[in-house]
Amino acid sequence: MKATKVIALAAFSLLVFTGCGSNKNQNSTTQAGEAASPAATQNNQDTANTPDTTNQTSQKSVASEHYLSLGTLKEEVVVEGENRDRDEVEVSNGKLVFPRGTIRSVFVKDADGKERFTDVSKKKVNNLISVLEREECTSAVSTQQNNGKEIILVYQTGDDDNHTIYIQSVGNDNYLLRVKEDDRDEFAEPEDISDRDSTREYDAVQIHSKELTTIMNQWMKK
Repeated sequence: MKATKVIALAAFSLLVFTGCGSNKNQNSTTQAGEAASPAATQNNQDTANTPDTTNQTSQKSVASEHYLSLGTLKEEVVVEGENRDRDEVEVSNGKLVFPRGTIRSVFVKDADGKERFTDVSKKKVNNLISVLEREECTSAVSTQQNNGKEIILVYQTGDDDNHTIYIQSVGNDNYLLRVKEDDRDEFAEPEDISDRDSTREYDAVQIHSKELTTIMNQWMKK
C-alpha cells in the first residue's frame, strides 16, 4: 500500500511539472509573437507608404531647355532700346516689337523637318531682328501652308523667362511668326501676340519680306 502511495505521488509531481513547463513555453511563444508584431506592422506600413513609380511618366523638358542643350551662341545678342518695356513680343503700329532681352540660340529647320543649331554672328542676328521689326505684319492667314523651313530663336526676356520664336516660311516671301512660352506639361505653350493699339491678340502674325527670304536661305547653307 505504501509503495502504491509513493508511485501515485511521483506521478502527480511529474504531471504538475510537465504542465508548468507547457504554460511557460506557451507564454514564451506568445511574448515572442507580441514582440515581433510591431516590426511586422511597420514593414506593412512601409510597404503601403512606398510610392508606386512604375506608372509615373517623366516630364518633358521645356522647349528652351531642349534647344539650349543642343547649342548656344558664342556671342549672346542683347536686344535693347526704346519701346521695349514689356516682357513679350507685341505689335505696335502694325509692326513687331521685341522686348528687352537676350537671344541665346538660333536654329534652322529645313524642308525635311531636321532642326540644326547654327552659330550665326551677333551682327547677323541683330540684322534679322531689324528686318522683322521693320516690315508690316498682319493677322496670320489660316490657309497658308508651312513648307517646312523655319528659323527658331531662343529668346530670354528681361525677367528671365525663355520664349521660343518660330519664323516659318509659307512660300512667296511670306512668313508666319509664332511665340511659344515654356511649359513643362505642354512642352511649349502658344503665347498670344498682343496689339498695343487695340484689344486684338494673334496666335501668329504674317510678314512679307524678300530680305527675310535672303537671310533664311543664307542660314540654311551654313
